Amino acid sequence: MAVFANANYIDNVGYSGHFVGRYELYLIKIDSSGNVQWNQTFVQSKDPNSDFYYLTPSDGPYSLIQTGDEGYAIAGSTGNQVFWLLRLNSRGELLWSRTYVPTSEADSAASFDHLYSMSQTKDEGFALVGSTEAFTAVTGGGRDFWLIKVDASGNEQWNQTYNSGTYPNPSGGAYPREDEAKSVIQTLDGGYVLAGETTTYTSLSSTYELFLVKTDSSGKEQWTKKYAGPNNPGLDYQVIQTSDGGFALACSQLISTENTDFRLIKTDSSGETQ
Repeated sequence: MAVFANANYIDNVGYSGHFVGRYELYLIKIDSSGNVQWNQTFVQSKDPNSDFYYLTPSDGPYSLIQTGDEGYAIAGSTGNQVFWLLRLNSRGELLWSRTYVPTSEADSAASFDHLYSMSQTKDEGFALVGSTEAFTAVTGGGRDFWLIKVDASGNEQWNQTYNSGTYPNPSGGAYPREDEAKSVIQTLDGGYVLAGETTTYTSLSSTYELFLVKTDSSGKEQWTKKYAGPNNPGLDYQVIQTSDGGFALACSQLISTENTDFRLIKTDSSGETQ
């Protein structure tokens, strides 16, 4: 379990003590009966080159996997601007840590990025996905799917963004749609599939659709598909490749303040709904 906590402490510097926020990440390993075997603590730092980069309460670890060598990898986002990845051995001891920032949008005034999922790849590297939002003077801002491929040492090999297009604004122009990737897998052909949500906003309502992106092994987009359904925001997404080469996409969607529905879509290898 990866547990993120605000570990307040008393700062006694000065005339009176006061609480200071300090965020910590705990990795806890339990056996098959739920007994704690060991745990590790990573304390925040404001140095992006440190073991554990500074986090805010809205951020933290979003993905935890066991790696092929029986170690672990934890990925998350920090400050709405950075993806981070921690690589650990089988005892949870830190091997290395890395942070990643957008490089393809040099003209942006600000960028807000959030990581949601990762998977280990066939070459023992990692695929990290989430969203990146860049603001420019020309287009404003809109979130895109963001995929980063790193090697087994955490070195970035390439990154790509994907978007679902635009929608009309009242003045006759176009707003960028808001896209968030929530799940990623490496496919049988060595490429990748990203699943998530695309959203449009108007003064009266919002439209939510499921969005699927298929890439080749270098992250080049091969096809995209949108799936209309209940016009409600999604809460979670998972995608797998099925034995016939197609895909199964699962999500839960908010129906009201008290109810959610579960949704399963089966597609062929081109993303067409079956």
